[in-house]
Amino acid sequence: MADIGLNSVIRLSQDGTLLGAFGDAYPRWMEPALRLRNVLPRLPVPMSDLTFARPTDVVPLPNGGFAVTDGYRNARLAVFDAEGALNWERNSRGSEVGSFHLLHGLAVDREGRLFVADRRNARIQVFSSDGQVLAHRLGAELGRPFGLDIGDDDCLYVVDGGDRLDTQNLTEEQASRRGLSQTILNDADLEPATRVAMSQRFVLPHDVAVGPDGTVFIADPEAGYLFAVQIEN
Repeated sequence: MADIGLNSVIRLSQDGTLLGAFGDAYPRWMEPALRLRNVLPRLPVPMSDLTFARPTDVVPLPNGGFAVTDGYRNARLAVFDAEGALNWERNSRGSEVGSFHLLHGLAVDREGRLFVADRRNARIQVFSSDGQVLAHRLGAELGRPFGLDIGDDDCLYVVDGGDRLDTQNLTEEQASRRGLSQTILNDADLEPATRVAMSQRFVLPHDVAVGPDGTVFIADPEAGYLFAVQIEN
């Protein structure tokens, strides 16, 4: 799991036993320095490969490694091996394809492709297992994608938390919609069509997970609930 307070990635067994933690020291000066760097992009801030700066999500990979969206203070998608050595990263802040503005959710499919919720850019970007950009997707049904997961049905589930503060480049519908969408993944075409969209109940849906039986769990911190939803296809 990603711990934004400890700036670490923590590995646990299924029974909760601590198996390991990754993340170098995050000294007190780092936070103001990174905030300033977001205003002055050329400002040098010394960081190692394992310096996470408010990481937002992590997923295990088929090879035993893990991928991290290091998104609140960095603009970095980083992939590590099982021992924590960096394999590759995409580390660029901006709106160009392959760059990010607040990476938030992350999911991996059976082929090892990485789906990244590029929240402030209001899009999802898809990367190959070696870091090549495969696709990027915008759409009114996405709004601001906060969390992603891929179910056993090979569908991508996306929660859109909206954005009440920053509506740049968003339509009024995108900025105000908060809900869940389900899209069909197609190996030949990574621009899947929306199958289901729902927006009732939610205040600020923040993350999503899909169980083996198809139950969709949505974490909504402002509502104070973990919703469980069954979608009928």
